[in-house]
Amino acid sequence: MKTLSYAEHYLGLDSVVIENNLLRIRVVPELGCKIVEIYDLENNHEWLWRDKSRPIKLAQYGDGYERYDISGFDECFPNIGISKYPENSGVTLPDHGEIWSLPWKIADSAANFSASVTGKLFNYRFTRKISLAGRKITLSYSVSNNGYSEFRYMWSAHPLFKIDEDMKIEISGNPKMLKEFGYGGRIGEDGEAWYGGHLSEHSWPKVIGSDGNINDMSEVSLAKILTDKVVLDAPIDGVVKLKKLKSGRVLTMKFAPTEIPFLGICYNFGAWPLTGEPATWVALEPTTGRTDRLDECMKLGSANILKARESKTWQLELEIN
Repeated sequence: MKTLSYAEHYLGLDSVVIENNLLRIRVVPELGCKIVEIYDLENNHEWLWRDKSRPIKLAQYGDGYERYDISGFDECFPNIGISKYPENSGVTLPDHGEIWSLPWKIADSAANFSASVTGKLFNYRFTRKISLAGRKITLSYSVSNNGYSEFRYMWSAHPLFKIDEDMKIEISGNPKMLKEFGYGGRIGEDGEAWYGGHLSEHSWPKVIGSDGNINDMSEVSLAKILTDKVVLDAPIDGVVKLKKLKSGRVLTMKFAPTEIPFLGICYNFGAWPLTGEPATWVALEPTTGRTDRLDECMKLGSANILKARESKTWQLELEIN
């Protein structure tokens, strides 16, 4: 099965398409190398949610994430949530990190598409290679510290999968789970700014809502408007399945828990953002951080360190069935 790679204009910007006769992947290097399409050609089905109310445009570094097109699949590095850098309060880490808002440079436009970006906060190069074989997409990552001093970081994948029917998230076992935030009372009280019960501990998938009822976090449905996020210890087998119950479509995510020890799951059933089109997606976010803020990750012992001249690599697989 032959895999092709070619350039194509997309909504006024340049994009690169990687495809075979089963799947099409489209990335926009100028937009943080955002993946804007994961399209099942055989079944005419797009997996990623598309933002129809915030037009695609180039981002200004340090701006709020919600000011731009929030759809597709971004990369968050060296943080997700806004905070001060743990070891220098004079440095503010931007919303959803910095590399989503920077243009990436294409290193290889062949079938194994590779692109990289140089950091502003620290002297590093972040690289992602996309390989397509049959129905399997392999994302291979590396980050290299080109400087002479170490820095702390976290990484998270940020793919937003559209909800076009009821879905189920399948994870083996009952891993420990921390609440990040919540609106809609599914995980206890919402609290101020939706951070009631922040970092409270639970076990996947059952939680107790603010009304005292038991809720199942493996269920994805638009029956109620809400948004919340949890961060789980990675399942022992590193496998997460997103199943569409009516059509039988399945997206399987695989990663090594030794490389990626946590899994964020963010649900948005029409509650956020507060302007524009209500978003309806579920995000499966393999991550190296136990929470969104790097300063809190450091307190929880999950802030990674990249030493001077050191490089680290990891891998994430997606399979569409």
